[in-house]
Amino acid sequence: DCTMYVHRIEPILGINEVHHIVAFKAVNNLGACPFSCYDMPQVTGFIWAWAVGGDPLSLSSEMAIPLGGISDAPHLLLQIHYDNYFLKPGLTDPGSGIRIHYRPERPSSGV
Repeated sequence: DCTMYVHRIEPILGINEVHHIVAFKAVNNLGACPFSCYDMPQVTGFIWAWAVGGDPLSLSSEMAIPLGGISDAPHLLLQIHYDNYFLKPGLTDPGSGIRIHYRPERPSSGV
């Protein structure tokens, strides 16, 4: 069924001004076009979040987050917010995001 089982999620910080990252569940593929964080189309739930000072999420081998396939999260929507406290002009992010570690096998506990 192509469902993958996520056991670790890590933030990738392209710049120091990343304030927080949130991963949401989505039932439809929303493409790669950016949109306002106040207009979160077809978001159906929460998967994971990171904020300044936080650690990656690591689950035990008995646990995982189902993602893709026939799970309740066939698509993931990523939201990244920034805090340009010092008002640096021309600030751009060369590639912040997340790294997802997954297995094709469902955990033995089924969770």
